[in-house]
Amino acid sequence: SDEESKALHQEIKLLEQRRDEAAAAVQTNRERVDVITDHLHIVRQEIDHTNSLVTAKKSEMETEEHFLSLAKRELGQYERDASGLDNDAAIKEKNIKSTVN
Repeated sequence: SDEESKALHQEIKLLEQRRDEAAAAVQTNRERVDVITDHLHIVRQEIDHTNSLVTAKKSEMETEEHFLSLAKRELGQYERDASGLDNDAAIKEKNIKSTVN
């Protein structure tokens, strides 16, 4: 009976030690989960911020492409105007030469 008592007592001590170790492991894992969860939250915020920057840059590119298109149209109009002025000048020069001769 005394031997049984000692054996039970030893078994209880072992079980309590395993319980304490398991509780410590659970606590460590909870802390790790909390750290990882916080990190995940920060990463998601960074992703949202980066996506916002990408959206802003796309909008900026669209605006710049629109300005480029307007500038090209304006350049084409200036070239047409210059060509017309060259033609007008040539005609007037021809008229002047014909009246002089």
